[in-house]
Amino acid sequence: MKRVIVLCLLFVFAFSAVSYANLDAPAEKKVTVKTEIDRGKSAVHAAERSAGALKPQEFTKDVDFIINKNKQNNTDTDAFYMGVYGQAWIYAVIRCGRFSESKDFWKGRMTDGQIKSFERNTAWYYEQFRLKQKELGISDADLKKLFTFKEEWLTEWDKRTAE
Repeated sequence: MKRVIVLCLLFVFAFSAVSYANLDAPAEKKVTVKTEIDRGKSAVHAAERSAGALKPQEFTKDVDFIINKNKQNNTDTDAFYMGVYGQAWIYAVIRCGRFSESKDFWKGRMTDGQIKSFERNTAWYYEQFRLKQKELGISDADLKKLFTFKEEWLTEWDKRTAE
């Protein structure tokens, strides 16, 4: 009988400790590098759709907004930034053309200053993308699994940004 009472008391104490969680304690959410990269890419995809292919200067403002919003909300991670910068670079290369080869297309649509500014932003996105890749220890082979781009672009842009 004594054992039954002791077991009942232990059960009550154990149950009461579990049922009274500290509601002011921070909740932890486990994220992965891939999900954070995907979150960054998705945010940029949304900006791509809203900016349109022929408004690269608006797109640049949208990317800045994405970064600042996540900093303010304390939801920025290195993997998130890698997703943002990588997708922004890919957008600039695919949607807006390679400026050194297609400047005539942009004449009349953007001023020379806007073209140069967007070229600088594209190079900066690429540099940040590669920096985050290095910090996270992600290989070029894994980049191909995470992002969609032509493999020779890495070599080309490594050369461009080294100059």
